[in-house]
This record gives sequence, structure tokens and C-alpha cells, in this order.
Amino acid sequence: EVFRDLRSKLLGLGPAEGEAKRALAVLSPEVGDGKTFVAVNLAIAFSQLGLRTLIVDADLRSPRVHKIFDVPDRVGLSNVLAGLTHQDFIYDVPGLPSLYVLPAGIEPPNPNELIAKPGFTLLLRDLLQRFDQVIVDTPASSLGADARITAMKAGSCLVVSRRHGTKVKALKGLLDAIDKSPTALAGVMLNDR
Repeated sequence: EVFRDLRSKLLGLGPAEGEAKRALAVLSPEVGDGKTFVAVNLAIAFSQLGLRTLIVDADLRSPRVHKIFDVPDRVGLSNVLAGLTHQDFIYDVPGLPSLYVLPAGIEPPNPNELIAKPGFTLLLRDLLQRFDQVIVDTPASSLGADARITAMKAGSCLVVSRRHGTKVKALKGLLDAIDKSPTALAGVMLNDR
């Protein structure tokens, strides 16, 4: 029910008339805050409305979405961004007919540079035309700028923090960085799992 409620709130925050549709990046200050848990469950909640929903694993440092949905990870986002393939490898999720997964692909030596490439922006634009909702999982912000760059390219973000786990200073630092960027902050979620 928590994710259905969150889904309703996010649907209410959709782009205003005339604004471009945005993807939603899910960020967290530190490893273990639960951002992948939130991203996956939120994507499932959107798909249960019959909305064609894509979850993109942009955590090129420690990808996990492919394991959760049991899809291959040999080829995915990193391969596309590195120019190693011109196909996108999007998998449907059995049992959830409106849910699709774009796995991270091979773990590259330069995740920050791949995410910063203009090709990622173009890919997200294409995906936003093909899917009703695009949710993007990111690495923890403490690991580098990847998450913040991904959020800027997505256009909006949801920040996840863990009760009794996330340091206030780390959360404040991430929120300050988002505030100084063009990224729309959809909200902050406290994860107590």
C-alpha cells in the first residue's frame, strides 16, 4: 500500500501542461539506504495500473535490478552508452505484463563518463516516448557524481533515506546538490526496512 500511495502522489506531480515528460531517478545518499528496493517496487506499482513502465538500471557500479527480475545482464545500458551495440536490450518481466527492464550491462571502468555522455540524454528521450513511466535506479551518491548526473538527465528524482541509517549530513548534502541543479525533486522517502 505504501508504494501505491507513493505512486498516486507521483502521478499528481506529473509535468504541467506543455512541459516535457520526465523520467524519475531514484537516489540515496549512501549504500544500503534502499533505493533499489524503492525503485523496483515503485516500477511494479506503476505497471499494475497498466502503464507501460520501464526500470533502467543506471547503477553501473553495483547493478542489482537484473538479479531481482532474473534477466540477463551481459548486454545493457553500459554497452549502449559505450557504443558497443546499437540495439537496446529491454526485457519484459514474466507475470507483470506492463513492466520492462533495461539492465546495466557490463560494469565499465568509467561509469561517470558513460552516464555524462550526450547519448544517455538521447536514450532517455527515446525511452520516454516508448514508455508511460521510466524509473531509473542509480548508485549511491556517496560513490560519485553518477546519481546526480543521472537525475539531471532524467529531469526529476526521488531521494530515499534509511531510518536510523542515513547520516543527516549526507542527506542534506545530496538535497543541497539537487537544489542547485535543474532537477525537479519529487520528494524524500524514509525507508524503515
